[in-house]
Amino acid sequence: MLFHSHCLQAPVEDAIVTSGGVKVSEVNAKTMESKLIQGLYFAGELLDVDAYTGGFNLQIAWATGRFAGLSAAAKEFQSPEDAT
Repeated sequence: MLFHSHCLQAPVEDAIVTSGGVKVSEVNAKTMESKLIQGLYFAGELLDVDAYTGGFNLQIAWATGRFAGLSAAAKEFQSPEDAT
């Protein structure tokens, strides 16, 4: 099965990102876990973090998502290796 995607090119002025979200002061930066609700993790555009377009927001999403996932697994299984 082949998948084909079309990439549209548009000016940077047309780029869209979400603004707002959970305040970073309410999130443990080492685990991405909420400081208010134990066991609740945040990543990507759920966080109140904005960056210039050009991949920076994607990098924030990927990095915080990975970090939140590993942290949640470590807490649940006591080590990330146990989650696999």
